[in-house]
Amino acid sequence: MKKLRLLLVVLMACTGLMAEDVVEGCTTFSLRDRKGNFYFGQNFDFPTGLGHVQVNLRGIRKTSFLPLPEKPFSWISRYGSISFNQNGREFPYSGMNEAGLVIAMMMLDESTYPQLDDRFGLEELQWVQYQLDVSATVEDVIASDRRIRISSLSLAPLHFLVSDARGNAAAIEYLNGKMVCHTGSDLVHSALANSTYADSLAYFNRMDPVARDRITNSNGRVSSEDRFVRAAQMVESFTQDKSQTVDYAFDILSRVAQGGTQWSTVYDLKQKTIYFKTRKNTNLRTVQLARFDFDKTAKRLYCDIDDDIDDVSAFKEYDAKRNLQLIDTVWNSLDGFLKDVPYRDELARYPDEVNDKKTRTFVFSAARQIVDLLKRSDFRTAKPEIQKIIAAKDKYYFALSEFVFSAMNLAGISPARLPDAIEVLKITADLFPTSARAYFALGKAWSYAGNAREAIASYEKSLQLNPGNQEAKWDLEGLKAGESPFVPEPSLLASVVGEYGERTIASEKGVLVYQRPGQPKITLIPMDRDLFKCQGIDSLRIRFVRENESVAAMECLYSDGRTLRYDRTK
Repeated sequence: MKKLRLLLVVLMACTGLMAEDVVEGCTTFSLRDRKGNFYFGQNFDFPTGLGHVQVNLRGIRKTSFLPLPEKPFSWISRYGSISFNQNGREFPYSGMNEAGLVIAMMMLDESTYPQLDDRFGLEELQWVQYQLDVSATVEDVIASDRRIRISSLSLAPLHFLVSDARGNAAAIEYLNGKMVCHTGSDLVHSALANSTYADSLAYFNRMDPVARDRITNSNGRVSSEDRFVRAAQMVESFTQDKSQTVDYAFDILSRVAQGGTQWSTVYDLKQKTIYFKTRKNTNLRTVQLARFDFDKTAKRLYCDIDDDIDDVSAFKEYDAKRNLQLIDTVWNSLDGFLKDVPYRDELARYPDEVNDKKTRTFVFSAARQIVDLLKRSDFRTAKPEIQKIIAAKDKYYFALSEFVFSAMNLAGISPARLPDAIEVLKITADLFPTSARAYFALGKAWSYAGNAREAIASYEKSLQLNPGNQEAKWDLEGLKAGESPFVPEPSLLASVVGEYGERTIASEKGVLVYQRPGQPKITLIPMDRDLFKCQGIDSLRIRFVRENESVAAMECLYSDGRTLRYDRTK
């Protein structure tokens, strides 16, 4: 059974909600000087530069922040750390811990996280904090895959560059549902942007050395592959000593910066020191981990990322209200439905309330109550109590509608109970007739049940209430195409066969297949003359662009609204 994409995950800020000029952003690298000191650089590219620098204590018990069907999972932080956050205290984009481990995330369209299995699941950014809490080395991070995975309920497609105080580094990606690591001799160039490491390396190797030196970001934009090449080239050519390394690292970051670059950060892994600048405050700030008390009895500290800080005393004592103010300000500044998400209070108080046994059920308790009811009885018997639960939890109604469906179909109730899930979602839509999310979830359920007519009606109602729901538009377009299948002429299929940079379109037994280097073939299913679905990948479609009736390019269309164009080369 396909998963519902849960709205709870706060990572939407790292997906298609990005402004057009920073759709592809973030560049990282690791660097070694002549004396064996190790450094790590990162540019964070995003529409808003608001953020907190968080001090995370060791010895703190934490619990995973995901709904059913993921199993609850708890751990105790082994290391203190300092991290850079926008979406709450426990959900960092990057950071460094006391052991000298640094980890940073970047967007990667091709990321596919593992499906539900016996391992514990964490959402993307909590996975970053988990590694800062418990891992000392790159090997520790890689080994954690035996027990921990990034949950398939996660929304943002990410990959990561990790480095440790021993000088080891790894590019960690999730491709076809499995962790793929490039480390040691397999990490030829210790850099990463927004293409897979394999694609980036192939691009580097194809490029003439003279062309590498001509890469520029003078117009405020530079492609992912070019940023990788520029960073890798500068890392390889570095021959200076420690006194100049930090400046050189910031020079690399300036050469790969884009119009949306908000933060530039350099980590000294041996000295456990962080240097950073922001778009709003270009003064160089320095944070030395040795100056902080990370014991669990110490005060929890933070500072605004744009503050001028020169010592621990410049940090303020953390409180959930300030955390909530940051979440509110960041989410409200972004286009899309983040403006309407109501459970910000709970996120801001996390992990304190989740770790209190009295409140550990958190906002998922209503969904669990309904699931428990339906495990004990049929829908007709449970209906009155379900109505009471939903009505009492009105502030969570749209999240609830999706939690119920995902819980019922992935947490042990037989798929044969899907009709019961649909009835629950119908009640939710009846109770909240102006909720676009309620009808959106109902459309999802009807779609999974194979009832295209009802699914189309629910999606159309959802779009009447919220015309900006890109995912509903995407699903509706696919359903309507399935109701009236398009059968292309062989000549039409033949006209798109060719090469589009690294991507190829071939015809096999009258069927088009799409492939990238080192990746499996994907069967294309026609939706209309130049638009195709990708079999097995609901979030991707291929559209061919014609100029004067000749195919000039292909476009990869993503369900969150992003479009990437690749010109035809053969």
